[in-house]
Amino acid sequence: MTDFAELIERSIQNLANFLNTEADLGTTFVRSAKYYQQEGNIEHYEISKLNALTALEAIDHYKVQLPQNLRMEIETRRSELAQAISTLK
Repeated sequence: MTDFAELIERSIQNLANFLNTEADLGTTFVRSAKYYQQEGNIEHYEISKLNALTALEAIDHYKVQLPQNLRMEIETRRSELAQAISTLK
């Protein structure tokens, strides 16, 4: 592989890792929001919900840069995150 091809491959993998991390973080923020809601801490609930939405927005913004096979994987995770966010009030 040429240096340029290796660089592109590493960049794509780094982007995929970033988007998977965003999906993980978004899911964690949804769980935090649910916890804070149960505890009656509306301020932290809203912050956690906003952070989950921000993770979703990052995925939406950057997923188009992935090759089709990786994009399909992140789309699945994105859908799961969107569903979890939709359960928040």
